[in-house]
Amino acid sequence: MLTLLIALLAVTPPTLVVHEPPAYPDALRAAGRYSGEATVLLHVDEAGLVTAMDLIEADDPAWFQALCAVVHAWQFKPATVDGVLAPAEIKLTWKFRTEPPPPPPPAAGRLEGRLVRRGVRGPLPGLVVRLQPADVEVFSDRDGRFAVELPPGRYEAVIEDARVQPFRATVEVVEGKLVAVRWDLTPIVGVGADLVVVGKRQEEAVQRTTLDTFELTHVAGTMGDPLRVLQSLPGVGTVASLLPFPIVRGAPPGDALYQLDGAPVPLLFHVGVGTSVVHPRLVERVDFYPGVAPLRYGRSVGGVVDAITKKPEKEGWIADLDVNLFQSGALVSAPVGDDTRVTLGGRYSYTALLLSIFAPDVDVSFWDYQARVDHDLPDDARLQLVLFGARDTVEVTEEEIIEDRRGRTRIVHDTNRTETGFHRLAARVTLPVGARDRLDLGVDLGLDGSLVEELDDDPTSEDTSNRLDELLVRPKAIWQHPLGEGLDLRVGADLEVRRSDDGLAEPAEDEVVRAFLGSGTRVAFGAFGAVDWQATPELQVSPGLRADAIQRDAVRYGVDPRVNARYALGPDTTLKGQAGLSHAPQRFFVPVPGLGELEVDADLVEAWQLAVGVEHRFAEHWSLDATVYGVWLENLLSLRETDEEEDDPANPPTSIDDATFATQGRGAGFELMLRRHRAGRWFGWLAVTLQRHERRDQGGDWLASSIDQTLLLNLVTTWQIADLWTVGARVHYHTGRPEREGVEARLPGFFQLDLRVDRTWIHDSWQMDFYLDVINATYSREVLSVSEDGSTDGLQYVLPTLGVHAVF
Repeated sequence: MLTLLIALLAVTPPTLVVHEPPAYPDALRAAGRYSGEATVLLHVDEAGLVTAMDLIEADDPAWFQALCAVVHAWQFKPATVDGVLAPAEIKLTWKFRTEPPPPPPPAAGRLEGRLVRRGVRGPLPGLVVRLQPADVEVFSDRDGRFAVELPPGRYEAVIEDARVQPFRATVEVVEGKLVAVRWDLTPIVGVGADLVVVGKRQEEAVQRTTLDTFELTHVAGTMGDPLRVLQSLPGVGTVASLLPFPIVRGAPPGDALYQLDGAPVPLLFHVGVGTSVVHPRLVERVDFYPGVAPLRYGRSVGGVVDAITKKPEKEGWIADLDVNLFQSGALVSAPVGDDTRVTLGGRYSYTALLLSIFAPDVDVSFWDYQARVDHDLPDDARLQLVLFGARDTVEVTEEEIIEDRRGRTRIVHDTNRTETGFHRLAARVTLPVGARDRLDLGVDLGLDGSLVEELDDDPTSEDTSNRLDELLVRPKAIWQHPLGEGLDLRVGADLEVRRSDDGLAEPAEDEVVRAFLGSGTRVAFGAFGAVDWQATPELQVSPGLRADAIQRDAVRYGVDPRVNARYALGPDTTLKGQAGLSHAPQRFFVPVPGLGELEVDADLVEAWQLAVGVEHRFAEHWSLDATVYGVWLENLLSLRETDEEEDDPANPPTSIDDATFATQGRGAGFELMLRRHRAGRWFGWLAVTLQRHERRDQGGDWLASSIDQTLLLNLVTTWQIADLWTVGARVHYHTGRPEREGVEARLPGFFQLDLRVDRTWIHDSWQMDFYLDVINATYSREVLSVSEDGSTDGLQYVLPTLGVHAVF
């Protein structure tokens, strides 16, 4: 009857069209109830809205409350009676369902480990540790450490990397506990060594060349000394192949700035075989700037070489021993407490023992020492103290037969002894300022000295002794502050005080020499500001300005604007450019300890420099770096040429003005470095330099500089022929310099071949390397001078080095 009535009246019930599902009650879920239902009667008006809801039945009142929270927003299609909208009542049953939570996993265990290189016991960063069967991967950090949380169970750790031999180990992870492991991995010889920078550092947009420790210590002809690799880079020549005086882009060695941990030193190499004045295993990087250097380096116009010592590992002790035919060296590093690390090192040369076989009248020896203390201060501040020094001695003894008035003869020995050396204490404090700023404070203290003695065992002769001494005090500060996104500011200042004292024999034989040397106090102050601006993702620009005031007899000023820029043409190609002005005081041709600057009343040397180039990486392991540069110099001091017939021996020049004149210089060159980066079993590079450097003579004519070399060529390659055997070669060639000042005729070119062989043994706690390094294996003769009668003087030698290097 009801169905018939509905049909006769044409009633359409309401239809739910918009609704928000009710939320599952948290209290019921927490109580462990994951299903239920509620039946209600909904009152729907003619607009399709719910005006009221009555509870009919529910398993729990919470279900009804959940529906009450959402039904007011539900929308129905209204009911109709005979086509007319009408209110209606509808019975609704809502079934609630939710998934029960997954069962809690068992409490995880924590696995922490450290990957250590067997032999040298150094960390192995960046290795992937794969844990099976969990299929979990974790990377080792810069200290070789890794950490991961895993469910309890037994896992197999697998390490497969080109730097180490394959490694597998089983580890048991225990619920809720820490499991610590240390795994000693066997390195592939020559792969995965520490990173060392030699070249032009990536700061203020300048160029950077990166070589690692293995490359630096296995290049043939270097005797394992990182700093000697500089002689194989573009733009670097030498006065002579064995002399430790690099010529950078045609500038005299004395015009270069040498630093060790930021402290200026008179030279970086010993005499004789020319090893560096710092233990090679203590060198972390070498920043080399042949042209426009960062503004923190002031008062230099001849390139910058800054050797930075290595911060040792915080854990454990390390001992390094190197013994060869010419010298022995040792380095020991150990922690002192939790925040301090002390490193001590030194070397002693017994070159004289070998020279006595071939040149018994010549005695050459040296020693050096280093001490470094690193201490961590509160709030991420750091303190670093570095004490280092070196001493070189050269003695040449000549025999002379003397006849007295009675006709009797006897033999006397005349010994010329030269001793040079220096000592430095460099203190540094790095202070974080605020969230992003950094303040570096430092002071350098130094003592330099040179001694020249003529000793004669003839009682009728008088010994002579000439000495130069110089004290140095140099405080400095650098503040770094980010100005915004892609914009950083660096400002700094330094004060340099030098006190010189000469101990020349009286009376001085050459008054001009005395005028050059002099005694007294010199003060120099410099300040700079530079901005690193990442203008666009492709363009980086670093403009800056430096000002120096140098006081001797008078105060002289130098203002140096400089700018460096790099523009990325693509992911593999970058254009680079540098321009700037540099000022420096007048200095001696070669660096002499105790003679920091010449005591002359002359203006500062001024150098305008410009360089443009391109860097391109055209294959996975190949790169090309090409640079064209130019330089213009003012206020160069040069010795006056005199006519021998007009010379008056009774009235020699007695002043600098009589003996010298100021002139100009200019130079240009092209530098290219084609490099095979170390990957697989070999690495190497080809470095080519074409250049021309000139000076004006007294008549105003441009002539080649006395140290100009048109072509410098170095081909370096090292090949790992087996897991533990390495061989290498270095081919060097340079064209000759002018025979004499003002003469275009040149000395013969010089070709040199260096060879090296290494054999390595690796054990758990030590590593040993036997090596044979042969310098000038072709026994080539290097002509150094030609006299007016056509006779030549030069060097001809083969210098083999047989040694062993061990790390414990």
